[in-house]
Amino acid sequence: MIVSTGDLPSRGWGYTSKSFEVLPLTYAQLRAYKSEPENTVTQKLVRDIRYLLSDIKDYKTFNLYDLKAIIFMRKYVTITKDKTITLQIPDEKGSEFPISFNIDSVNFNEISKDLINIDSVVLGGVKCKCLLPATIGNFESVLHIFLSRHVEVDLTTLYLAAILGFVESPNDTIARIDSAKYDEIALLNYIYDSLSGATTPVTFKNPATKAEVTVGFDDLIVDLFRCVLQNNRLDKSKIIFR
Repeated sequence: MIVSTGDLPSRGWGYTSKSFEVLPLTYAQLRAYKSEPENTVTQKLVRDIRYLLSDIKDYKTFNLYDLKAIIFMRKYVTITKDKTITLQIPDEKGSEFPISFNIDSVNFNEISKDLINIDSVVLGGVKCKCLLPATIGNFESVLHIFLSRHVEVDLTTLYLAAILGFVESPNDTIARIDSAKYDEIALLNYIYDSLSGATTPVTFKNPATKAEVTVGFDDLIVDLFRCVLQNNRLDKSKIIFR
């Protein structure tokens, strides 16, 4: 799949190339991805970046706002050569129902023009320069620092740290984020929502019960290996029997 950077949620902000290629995972890559632990938010992100992004040329320079969209595209192209896949969606009772999902139906939210124009913010009376556009490389550096300290953090902190100078001054940056009060909390929440808002939950209707079920975008493709098997049936014509 050739992805035009202008079609990404960031609309190509900060990219030096107009497109890049996304290839399906091989059997070996898929097995390695499946076996990697993902018990925490940090582990899940490390796994996704390592197996779904790391072999895409110049991925470290890509806009952080596009992270979830690119991960989704890599999963999608791994599942099928076509535009439509079948997904199993959990219903309100914990059972599952199948739905057909077309990649053309995905609507990513375009990046906020306000975010593009932010230069710096004031936290704790200190003017903090914002690293915008934040890149996946910035984000990955933050992840690795937390991993080296054996510290598990929430997704909000990871995103904010990536744009507020964490790599250069880790302790000061975390102190400013964690000690924010009053309108500073609203400020940080606004920045996080703006930086991570490329995707929104998706609502489906259960054909059996007619009830609507809303699924988080990140939860559409949870078990990638299972989705590959569900969407690619065994072709016995490729087996030569004696």
